[in-house]
Amino acid sequence: MKKYILLIALALGTFAAQAQFENKLTGYAYFGLPFYGKAPATESPSTQMLTGYKPVPYLGVGALYSFNTKFSAGVNLRGMTTYKNFGDNGRFQMSDFGMNLVLKYNIIHNDKPISPFIQLEAGGGITRLVQDSATVNVSSPADLDPEHIAYEGEQQLKLPRITNNYFTQSVMIGAGVDFVIKQKYGVFVSANYLLNNADRNSQLQEDFPENESKLNFLMIQAGIKFSFLKSKSLI
Repeated sequence: MKKYILLIALALGTFAAQAQFENKLTGYAYFGLPFYGKAPATESPSTQMLTGYKPVPYLGVGALYSFNTKFSAGVNLRGMTTYKNFGDNGRFQMSDFGMNLVLKYNIIHNDKPISPFIQLEAGGGITRLVQDSATVNVSSPADLDPEHIAYEGEQQLKLPRITNNYFTQSVMIGAGVDFVIKQKYGVFVSANYLLNNADRNSQLQEDFPENESKLNFLMIQAGIKFSFLKSKSLI
């Protein structure tokens, strides 16, 4: 009887030790390219404040803790800045800085050479809209403030630089592939779709009551990762 108890204890101890090495920490860094979509033609740019921006590359970093070789969770930090032009010399800038919780599921064990995955991110941050200072031509003196400048019958209006910050929440769903290069190093690529509630922010609605656009867009990402406490699948 004692012999069987000893064997069971040994087996449990071996499994526990092996399960302990299942856990690992992975740090990663990446760059991405957003695709905001084309804004419809409109006479008033304030109706499309959240779309029509240029696909400017952005950077992000994160960390994941693997509960096993398929499921992991962690945090992700991402910052992006872009712009779009309006009129002859006007420009809008948009920035988004956020921190998200990440849930990731590898369909194939993540210690294999190629491992497809799906992931979900949710969190919050700051969305910033900036209207750069500009000088625009106007046709009616009634549209001018007292500081307008007139040149040979043509009247111009100086628009000041205006910055607005909004606290927003977002959810991102995506899928991609992990590639193991060496025991602890790897790369990954992913395609993701982000849903941001900036258009429902009460302050943004007050600042831009004509806005009809949403901050929903596609993101393509590629990066590198480094793993600690390298795991091995039990299967």
